[in-house]
Amino acid sequence: MDYDSRDNIFYPTSGRFAEFETQFARPGFGGTENYDVYAARGFTWIPLTHTLILGLRLDTKFSTGDIPFYAQPYVDLRGVQKGQYQDRNAVAAEAELRWDVTPRWSLLGFTGVGKAFGRWQSFSQAQNVQSVGAGFRYLIARKLGVSIGIDVAHSKDQNAFYIQLGSAWR
Repeated sequence: MDYDSRDNIFYPTSGRFAEFETQFARPGFGGTENYDVYAARGFTWIPLTHTLILGLRLDTKFSTGDIPFYAQPYVDLRGVQKGQYQDRNAVAAEAELRWDVTPRWSLLGFTGVGKAFGRWQSFSQAQNVQSVGAGFRYLIARKLGVSIGIDVAHSKDQNAFYIQLGSAWR
């Protein structure tokens, strides 16, 4: 189930996106395990001025049943290795501030925090994972609102480099 009021699906400057998704795995439908995954995510873009846009993101995943390791929820943040922090449940929050320097060039900074919990540790015992980074975008297709750029991010003991097409949030 989705809700979308963004002004552009590729590189929004205002609006909201929210999504709720469920996944069911059952042996009766050809699976080998019996588990459920519930995911909810929400993004919002708030124009602070004509050239400053604040983006906020909340992403959650919860699971039940006998979920295999490869399907477990994990902390999904730029700068954090995929699947490194995973457990029965995962939450992540991220903020991004974008400055449109010119009509085609933008600079951005972002930071986020997340945690995985449920099977091995409770929410209060689980470790917080933090990331921080910066990037730039070039508006390559004005009529479509498509941008391309690079993000560089850092988290505990890790650095990451991303080539982005549009927003990093999907």
